[in-house]
Parts: sequence; structure tokens; C-alpha cells
Amino acid sequence: MGAQKPENEPKRRLAWPINLSIVIVALAVALVLIYPALQNWWQVRRDIQLLEAESTALEARNSQIQGQIDVLGTPEGIESRAREQFGWVMPDEQAVNITGLSSQDSTTALPENVEPGSIKPELDWLTETIDLLLGYEYPSPPPAAPDDVIIGL
Repeated sequence: MGAQKPENEPKRRLAWPINLSIVIVALAVALVLIYPALQNWWQVRRDIQLLEAESTALEARNSQIQGQIDVLGTPEGIESRAREQFGWVMPDEQAVNITGLSSQDSTTALPENVEPGSIKPELDWLTETIDLLLGYEYPSPPPAAPDDVIIGL
């Protein structure tokens, strides 16, 4: 007496392709319905990353400026700035002007301004791939105002 095959075996063989098709169609419909929300979530997440990177750069700039303010709050700082920026000397000193030196290390210069959209966070390959899949594009920086226009008037 051998094992008998159930009578519904042919029905099972035909059922798995149909079940697989139903699962694939359900996943495709779910993906189509979820994609816009996922794209919007990714856009917001990436914009937050950009704003956090800009905020970090602004905090660093502000601390540099605060350091300059703190130095100018002392008599030595005021004297140093007067010598460097205006060439002032004490009554018993002689001024000497040396040209040709780089002035990039000047303590009187303000740190570089942080423009919106100018700072981009470091990305890994996965983030770049998801950016590509979800169509993320960096926001373009606002146009710079002409120098001869006074804003606010």
C-alpha cells in the first residue's frame, strides 16, 4: 500500500502562481500608494540635515565673533586692534609699514558669512542612493541681493 496522492494536488500546483501574482500586485499597489509619502518624508529629513549643518557652521562663526568681542573688551585688545587696523602707535614709538605680507591671518577680519544652502553635510553612499531613488535635489540658494540695493527701505 503506497501513499495515496490527495485528489486536490493539481489544484495546489495551479494555486501558487496565482497567489504569487496576487502578492506581487499587492506590493506594487502598496508601493505606488506609499511612494509620495515616503518621498515627502525623505525631503523633510534631508532638509533638516542641511539646516543642522548650517546651524553648526553658524554657531562656529558666532563663537569666533564672540571671541573677537571678548578680546576687544580688554584694554590690551583695544590697543592691539588700534595698532593692527589703524596703524596707531604710542607717543614714544615709531610706526613702520611693511607691505607684501599676507593679511589672511588678520584678527580684525570677520569670519566668512554662512549663506543659506552653502553648507552641505557629508553623505554616505546609501544616502546618495536614496536621494537618487526618491528624486531629492538640494535646494538652490536664494539669489544674492545686489550691493547697491538697500533692503528694508
